[in-house]
Amino acid sequence: ADQVKRVLFQVPAVVARSTEKNLKPKMEFLRSELNLSDEELRKVVAGMPTIIQTSIDRNLQPKLDYLRSLMSDEDVRDCIIVFPTILGYSLDKRIKPRMEAIVDRGLPPSIIKTLLPHKEA
Repeated sequence: ADQVKRVLFQVPAVVARSTEKNLKPKMEFLRSELNLSDEELRKVVAGMPTIIQTSIDRNLQPKLDYLRSLMSDEDVRDCIIVFPTILGYSLDKRIKPRMEAIVDRGLPPSIIKTLLPHKEA
């Protein structure tokens, strides 16, 4: 219940959106692409409420595809569950440069799931 309140408080437009047309496809996309349980899906949406306003084709799919090009499906899933805010980051301006920096330093891309939750200096 608290997670629903948080989402509605942060993204009030969700109330006006068509559930069948807008919300359900995004929830099903995340559930199937990341193999999320109901609780994990709630955690991801509560951690990044604006995800419900995000385009699957122009935003979510390209980010997941890029992360999957560097990490296993399981690592991508864990990364999104631990730090759903990554889905709100710009792919070209934030995600790619940081992932490239990690790889350039010889670190495994999956290390990002341990680095992301820490605040930036």
